[in-house]
Amino acid sequence: MNNYGRFFNRGNDNLLTRDKNESIIKRIILSVTLVILLFYAVFFLLAPKDITKYLGFGVFRITSDSMVPVINVNDTVIVVNANAENLQKGDIIVFNTYSYNEKIRVTHYFSHIDEQGCIITYRLDAKNPEVQIKDRWFKDGKAHYIKSEAIVGKVTAKLPTSAIFNFLFSKIGMLFIAFMSLSAYFLSKYTEESKKSVYDK
Repeated sequence: MNNYGRFFNRGNDNLLTRDKNESIIKRIILSVTLVILLFYAVFFLLAPKDITKYLGFGVFRITSDSMVPVINVNDTVIVVNANAENLQKGDIIVFNTYSYNEKIRVTHYFSHIDEQGCIITYRLDAKNPEVQIKDRWFKDGKAHYIKSEAIVGKVTAKLPTSAIFNFLFSKIGMLFIAFMSLSAYFLSKYTEESKKSVYDK
């Protein structure tokens, strides 16, 4: 084989090696992304109230108007896991509490931790935003106090009201994400095997 032939073969080998390396990197990125999406969808469907505890973040849709105009009905908020001791007054938090006998998830302002270790929260008056209205919660006819373990997390970002967001972060939307993640994974595996058979020829 002449020098030109050796150079040509070496170039082909380098090209194939580069293609294989790029394929491996893309496959790793895709796999990690799909695993994250699938895990999130599973946790959202099976344990939505504990999602920030296990994954460190969560996405929730607002269903009440108590935070208008800062957060509107059907807005989507991104929540990260937060320690009550690290919160500051004015932080917007998501927490679980009771409205009489009904367990609810609320998004309001954090005020402080009182001497009994209870979380004090508030909302702003809709007509006069400078007025803070202290929250009061009740369960079985008695006052209910929020403890640190009831905090779901701290709101770090707000997504505007959107039919797409509302769908994606609904149970049906999460089933769709889980299905598409699995489909993409098996499709990538099929593509990988197809490319491997081409390289081996």
